[in-house]
Amino acid sequence: MRSALIELFEEYLEHHPSNQFVRFILADHLVEFGHLSEAESEFCKILDGDLGHMGKAGLARVNFISKGYDNCKTILEQLLEEGQSSINILGLLAKSYLLLGELEEARSTYLKIISLEPYYSDHELEGFRNM
Repeated sequence: MRSALIELFEEYLEHHPSNQFVRFILADHLVEFGHLSEAESEFCKILDGDLGHMGKAGLARVNFISKGYDNCKTILEQLLEEGQSSINILGLLAKSYLLLGELEEARSTYLKIISLEPYYSDHELEGFRNM
C-alpha cells in the first residue's frame, strides 16, 4: 500500500527533480512503508549531492533492515571516516557489529554512545552497559 504522502512527494519530484531534501524525505517514508528497493533507489539519487551523507545513512538503514549487516557496517564506517557522526549512526553501527558477532566492536561503539549521550537506551545493546 502506498501512502498519499509518498504519492505527493513523487508528484512534487516530477516537477522539482533536483530537490534532494524532498527526495530524502520520500526515501525515508518509503523505508517506513517497507518499500526498501524504491527507498534504496531514491537514497542513491542523492549520494553525489549536498545531502550525500544522508543518502549513505539511508542506504545503511535499508541494508540493516534487509539483514545486510556487513554492507550496513561498511557504509557506516565510511561515514565515520568522512567525519559524519551521530548517535543514530553509532547506534546502528553497534547493532550491526552485534549481529555480525563482532562483540568487542559493538561494546566499544556502545560505550562511545553512552559517553556522548548518557541516557541513550537500546534494549539490544543494554547488556554492554555494565560489562
